[in-house]
Amino acid sequence: MVVIGKPVATFFIPQFNITTWGTGKGESEINPKYATAIDDKVTIKEQVELPTWLKETYTDGQYRTVITNENITVYRTFGGKAGEDGAFATTVPAANRISSKIDSALLPEWKNSRQYEAVIEIPKGTELNIGKVERQMTQTGTVLKGGGDQILLPQNWPKEWIKEIREVPSR
Repeated sequence: MVVIGKPVATFFIPQFNITTWGTGKGESEINPKYATAIDDKVTIKEQVELPTWLKETYTDGQYRTVITNENITVYRTFGGKAGEDGAFATTVPAANRISSKIDSALLPEWKNSRQYEAVIEIPKGTELNIGKVERQMTQTGTVLKGGGDQILLPQNWPKEWIKEIREVPSR
């Protein structure tokens, strides 16, 4: 069982590349800094080694490889040069284009207008890599704080998972 709360002791588990926090009750916890809204809907498995450039998109390079225990709904903002079938999604619908840019640390050079949002239903039994979005710095020096949940979808995931496409408010 994975729970989130106050630790009694911390342990690093190399095969999963995560630090767990013992509760003293035979359970392990995910460090709250890296917890996501879907942690109670997935099972952690042996970590898949991601390329360095992908690891660096997660806060402190920390991510978990998981299997979904049930169907999970995630959200992907897109538009401009970013398609609805891209690799990254999050667990919270976009309130507006500005918050999506900041929370998902979407750099301007990626040319994602964030005009639209795909509602994606990931089926039970799907392998994902999850964590928190690492902050990014624009070419002009502006820091996008990140911190939103980051879901790396399977390569070439089927477009049939998209249940709805909607427009994201500009403000």
